Amino acid sequence: MTNEMEDGGEWEAPAREEALLHGELLTETTSEERTLAAVAHASGVVSSTLLPLLVPLVIYFLKKDESRFVASQAKEALNFQITIFLAVVLCLFLMIIVIGAFLLPVVGLASLIFSIVAAIKTYEGKPYRYPIAIRFF
Repeated sequence: MTNEMEDGGEWEAPAREEALLHGELLTETTSEERTLAAVAHASGVVSSTLLPLLVPLVIYFLKKDESRFVASQAKEALNFQITIFLAVVLCLFLMIIVIGAFLLPVVGLASLIFSIVAAIKTYEGKPYRYPIAIRFF
């Protein structure tokens, strides 16, 4: 795509912005892709039941062939929610020796903060990788 400059010359408009997605080149994302990725991450904020596990899983299976961005972010959210689920189970078990009662609020707060940050970053179109997630997928 070229445009004319004031002196009659031409300059080339910059190509679409590209970002790295876990080592893969990713082109600019659409509004729908950003919204779905943000919803996958934000599901951890909404509820403490199995919903945070189901929402990213459903989004992944619906969009895995259509959008690499949405698929990778749904997998990232799912991995994080599985990690949080396992941490909560461990905290419940550790309540036998009282330490779990102190760790459970820490796990809940970490889940809340990281899920909000991830939702905001992906809504901006930037891929997000949780710093404390076990990578199952």
